[in-house]
Amino acid sequence: MADRNKIWEYANELGVLLSQSPEVAIYKQAEQVLNENMQAQSLIRQFRELQEQLAQLEERGAERKYTKPLRDQTMKILKEIDSIPEVRAFKEAQEQVNELLSSVSNLLASVITQKVEDLQNSCES
Repeated sequence: MADRNKIWEYANELGVLLSQSPEVAIYKQAEQVLNENMQAQSLIRQFRELQEQLAQLEERGAERKYTKPLRDQTMKILKEIDSIPEVRAFKEAQEQVNELLSSVSNLLASVITQKVEDLQNSCES
């Protein structure tokens, strides 16, 4: 039986390997390029500010007719953000990293499930 320290050691090694993957390298590059895009950063800041204002209005129970213009403006800015190539590249890179992490997680779950089933089958024999 593996002890927790060994599990953490292997998890740390796996984390290091994942951080060195091509997917993570592409993600880091896309993030850097996005951070250097002043237009994108300005729009993202505006979007966050509008989201915050909208949340405050909704918390106070503002009627939809009062929040609709703010919601429309938020959606307009979001469309502008999504039209920026650097944003699209960043989102794609982020998706690739998420898929990698999901695949690793699914593989771990599959191995664990199989080992549990093998153990149960050997106990039943």
